[in-house]
Order: sequence, then C-alpha cells, then structure tokens
Amino acid sequence: MKISVKDLTKNYGEDETLVQAVKKCSFTISQGEHIAVVGPSGSGKTTLLNVMGGLDAPTMGVVSYDGEELPFDDPNKLASFRLKNIGRVFQAYDLIPELTAYENIIVPALLDSKKPDKAYIRSVTEILEIDGRLDRYPSELSGGQQQRVAIARALTNKPSVVLCDEPTGNLDKKSSKAVIELLKQTSSQLNCTLVIVTHDSSVAAQMDRMISINDGNVSERE
Repeated sequence: MKISVKDLTKNYGEDETLVQAVKKCSFTISQGEHIAVVGPSGSGKTTLLNVMGGLDAPTMGVVSYDGEELPFDDPNKLASFRLKNIGRVFQAYDLIPELTAYENIIVPALLDSKKPDKAYIRSVTEILEIDGRLDRYPSELSGGQQQRVAIARALTNKPSVVLCDEPTGNLDKKSSKAVIELLKQTSSQLNCTLVIVTHDSSVAAQMDRMISINDGNVSERE
C-alpha cells in the first residue's frame, strides 16, 4: 500500500502544557518500500508511527492509504482497517500474558475470523528461532523471544503494511540482522510496505530510504 502523509500535526496538552510532538509533516511512501524512521529520543518517532498506524488521531492533517484517508472519526471502521491491512510491532511487545506464544501469534487471524495459515506461521517462527517455544507463556520467554513472538504476530495476517517500533531493541547483533532480513524478505514476498523506527544506524542503512525526525520536524534522506 502507498502511504501519504500531508500536513500532519500532533499536539498534546494546551496553552502552557502544549507539546507539539509532530509538526506539519508531509511525505509519501510507495508500495513495497522499506523505510527507516530515525531521530533522537523524544523526537516524535513513535508518535508519528502511531498516527500513521491509526492508533492515535492527528490534531491536524491527513494520513491516506492508496488514496483513502484513515477514518479517524469512525473507530469501528478504523479498527477493521488496521486488522486487515496493518501489522504492528510494538516496542513493549504487548503480548497477552494468559496466552501461549502460538496463541498470541494467531490472535490477528482469529480477530479477523480467518483460519491461521499454519505452514506460513511455521516458516516464520522457524526463521525467528522460536518454533520450539510456541507452547510457552510470555513470562517464560526472554525479552528477545517475546520480541520475536511480537514480530511473528505482526506478520500473521500477511498485511499490506508492517509498522515496527524498535523491532531489534532487545536483540544481539546477529539476531538483529536475522530479524531485519526476515522483515525485508517477508515484506518483499508479500509486496507490502515496511516502516521501521530505529536508533540503530546499521538497521537504518539496510532500508531503501530514511525519514529523519527531529523535534517533530521531518526531513528525508536517501
């Protein structure tokens, strides 16, 4: 899916407590592109990703997918669009503690009333090296293993867009490289758009293009 962001602004608070997290940003991401969003801590990276992913409404501006604006005024329609089209990897994993790793992974398919593609899920979990941990609960997994479960969950519905917030933050260099290769390989196979927020320059260098954000202002770098 092609993503278009036009004059996007996101404010928190008002008057003396006003924080302009994102300031009138505009850019376009073509279908199938691999994009890194980079910038210092507190620059607005996660806020930008949350608005792009329909998890947070903009104060002003528009986010469009293939020319259709995200329906921020219709929560049910917005939730349905996210479920069918967007795979999301959260920085805090957000796994459900009462479910096993496998049950967490197939949640998006079940919510969309779809039968999980077991062969596809098996191939993803094998690459992520968690295929032997699928019967474990999140509390029985390391931080890195939880992160890989979250990545597998994001890919379960074969989304059109995958948005990742620091997907390699708790992984060593070797594991980080494998995860990025998986994300790129899978997104290429599915012809989906991949957007990764990262502090890791080596991860950013593997993407097609970089979008830099600093103090809420966006600039682009090849």
